Amino acid sequence: MFTHKQLKLIRAALEYFDEEICPHGGEAIAGYVSGEEVGPNEVTELEEMFEGCDLRCLICTPALIDLLNSQPLNMPSDATENLATVLLFPVQG
Repeated sequence: MFTHKQLKLIRAALEYFDEEICPHGGEAIAGYVSGEEVGPNEVTELEEMFEGCDLRCLICTPALIDLLNSQPLNMPSDATENLATVLLFPVQG
């Protein structure tokens, strides 16, 4: 299951990439992203998205995902059921 610690690591990696690789432009970024053109602004936008997101989990059944009380759950420390990890991004507006 994807954890808060892993989310922090992704945030740190994006921050490092934005600060250390992006200033060198698209060619430097291309060495890390194959098959897609990615500009420095896109990396900054992604970093900002992940900075504002929250990590939750859902209890899963074999066929579908059930929401308790129609709301995502906080991450349980000792889950005993099948769980799916969900990233909730802030509403853009």
